[in-house]
Amino acid sequence: PDGKKVAFVARGEVFAASSTDGGDAVRVTTTSAPESQPVWDKESRRLVYVSARNGAGQLFMYDFAANAETQLTNSNGGDDTPRFSPDGKWLAFERGGAEIRALNLETKQERVVAEGFLARPPLNPDRPFVWSPDSKWIAYIPIGQKLFRNVYVAPVETAGRPQPISFLANSGSNTVSWSPDGTYIIFDTGQRTE
Repeated sequence: PDGKKVAFVARGEVFAASSTDGGDAVRVTTTSAPESQPVWDKESRRLVYVSARNGAGQLFMYDFAANAETQLTNSNGGDDTPRFSPDGKWLAFERGGAEIRALNLETKQERVVAEGFLARPPLNPDRPFVWSPDSKWIAYIPIGQKLFRNVYVAPVETAGRPQPISFLANSGSNTVSWSPDGTYIIFDTGQRTE
């Protein structure tokens, strides 16, 4: 986010390098299992990524200031698609293609935000779910009946069920975005006409 570093995966390992000075990259992981999907926190100090070193995908976080790695999740279902909330307090991710979960980074407590049939990497879109700018909501597009895909919005911290906000015969929708001020949502649509 600060534009000073870049993270990438090469041969299944995570690396970080200066985007301004060039030079050699720092190797973040050294494991026999593949790592993928690196994402930066908002301060550009921590990097979260998926590692298959325990069988199914798990989330790990590397702290550059402490030069230390921490395992964040431990599930047999497989965790992927990590996304930091805009305020940096939460990390949302998909579990087993059936849940969107949010991990409170301070308390280390997880909660189920939404359930549904969700696309999984490498077949999921770039933005399978997105945080609202105020970090209170997650918008997502599950695969519903007759393979229709409509947008749902779910609260993160408060009790409440996800609510649909589109009601179309979408078959190709797979990307959703919040407006910068959080007042509206944009999504693509490929409505079936037969």
